[in-house]
Amino acid sequence: MSEANPALESKVALPSKTPLNADALVLTKPPRSLWANARRRFFKHRLAVLGMAVLMFLTLAVVFGPLIYTVDRNDIDFSVPTMAPPSLTNPMGTDDLGRDILARALFGGRLTLAVGFIAMLLAIIVGTSIGLISGFFGGIVDQAMMWITDLFLSLPQLPLFLLIYYLFRDQMASTFGSEQFGTFVLVISLIGLLNWMATARIVRASVQSL
Repeated sequence: MSEANPALESKVALPSKTPLNADALVLTKPPRSLWANARRRFFKHRLAVLGMAVLMFLTLAVVFGPLIYTVDRNDIDFSVPTMAPPSLTNPMGTDDLGRDILARALFGGRLTLAVGFIAMLLAIIVGTSIGLISGFFGGIVDQAMMWITDLFLSLPQLPLFLLIYYLFRDQMASTFGSEQFGTFVLVISLIGLLNWMATARIVRASVQSL
């Protein structure tokens, strides 16, 4: 066996056994804020981005569509057959009375989005408030709040919704002076007050963990 060359060994760089300095491991990039982290996670989710694009398209369509497509939604055209298929004159066809479906969809979309946004905003406000109070105080307050939440979760929503609607629609119409606006306010209130429970539970758990 040939002996090792001392000159060659002196040129080989041995790994350093000096422990790393803890300050060298600190990241120089500032940490992202909660909003920046949420935005990053959102845009990495393809289905979420697609859903946002569809929602923005529908919102722009129902807001600016009736200004461009000026066909009367209640106009009954006797020259057009009922239940007609889509055509250049009626892009989405006609209904059983000969009315343009596209014009009616654009107008109805405004009411649908308004009810959805306002009702969910009401549900978030109510659920967040109850969740904060329940999670912060705890004890008897927490038990009472969660008992109310479980009570609302056990209620059959659709029969209760229809019952309250038929009981109070005339009173709401007389209060607001308009049947349409009174019905609008009643529907928004019912949807919001019957969908806050999940938000309350999530906020309560987050407050307790903090």
